[in-house]
Amino acid sequence: MQRIRGERIVAAIASVSGHRDLGCRRGDGSGASHRPLAPRVMTAFIPPDLQTPATGSVPFATGVASVARIPIPGSNGLCLELRPRGPIPPAGSTSTVFFQDLTGHRQLRLDYHLIHETQTIDYHWNQQRTYATFGVSNHQPASLAAEHLYRFAKYFKWMGRTFLILGVALVAETNVRSTTPLRRAA
Repeated sequence: MQRIRGERIVAAIASVSGHRDLGCRRGDGSGASHRPLAPRVMTAFIPPDLQTPATGSVPFATGVASVARIPIPGSNGLCLELRPRGPIPPAGSTSTVFFQDLTGHRQLRLDYHLIHETQTIDYHWNQQRTYATFGVSNHQPASLAAEHLYRFAKYFKWMGRTFLILGVALVAETNVRSTTPLRRAA
């Protein structure tokens, strides 16, 4: 029963794809199997243009996420970013995750540094003009999940940029070495 069901599936795939030989029957067109009781291996036909691996697309897509500006629904123009907008202190920013508008005047950012009021070094949220949107006050302590987000964003920012450059280089190298004129033109 199992063998018959498998042969019907192979026949259905062959009729849809237009190929008589899908790797489990004899190639002479007779339709006879090599070994009727042997397990069947089905190989599909892959067009030549799809056989070329997309080597640079995965690192490129990962890298784009590290530099993209991702809109936050219902936040009235705020977006998620991994770099600040507006003035940056000379020593650099201690924040890693930014929910901010285009100008950087409205922002909620995840930060890690000394809080002068409590004299402690801790993960906390800094906000400017976003309390009504998120309900987070300035220097509010961050949760454990936010601490993990801070560390992830810190490393993803730099690794993502590396992946972006690597992806662009791999795509360029693939296009240069391609034997297909359309792929070289892309």
